[in-house]
Amino acid sequence: MRSFKKTFGRLDGLVNSAGINLPSREAHLVQPDLWDQTMNTNARGTYAFCRYFAAAVVADEESVEPPSGGYSVVNVGSNASLSGYANSSAYVRPSLSLTSSLARAPTQ
Repeated sequence: MRSFKKTFGRLDGLVNSAGINLPSREAHLVQPDLWDQTMNTNARGTYAFCRYFAAAVVADEESVEPPSGGYSVVNVGSNASLSGYANSSAYVRPSLSLTSSLARAPTQ
């Protein structure tokens, strides 16, 4: 982060678009290790980057008076994360709820 800020200055935005999907299979046939791999990439990965970004934004805002604002987070998802598809039980993207929660959180 220090290297980024030294080179580019302020961090303005984040785009999360990484995601994986298991081969289609019925829920009872999905092995726990494959479920965990999918959740770690799609849910935990998105959360981790948002968490890191939010901490950097708060630190930036605390160092500037008045606060500059104008930060953006884009969490890319798919229709499957909204309604689900047959035999894709492990596929989840927490994009909608996580993005909404971040947008409503106070920065102070």
